[in-house]
Amino acid sequence: MNAIANDAFTNLTNGGLTVVYTVTPFSNGCQGADFTITFNIRAEPVLNPNLNTMVCSDAPVGVTLTLATLLPASLP
Repeated sequence: MNAIANDAFTNLTNGGLTVVYTVTPFSNGCQGADFTITFNIRAEPVLNPNLNTMVCSDAPVGVTLTLATLLPASLP
């Protein structure tokens, strides 16, 4: 049984979120020890919806990208 197969997460914050599942394994009718699985949900980039401008390929776009929150270096 795969109860979490259709789970989906959206992170609209400026930082990371954590989702923790507790899993109870079963085999041949016997219950094993619970364990946890942790997922880190990174923030989703959000652009200004008013950025609808035509720009030639050799012209500057005039958009400055900034990072609202510094991510730890250990994230892949």
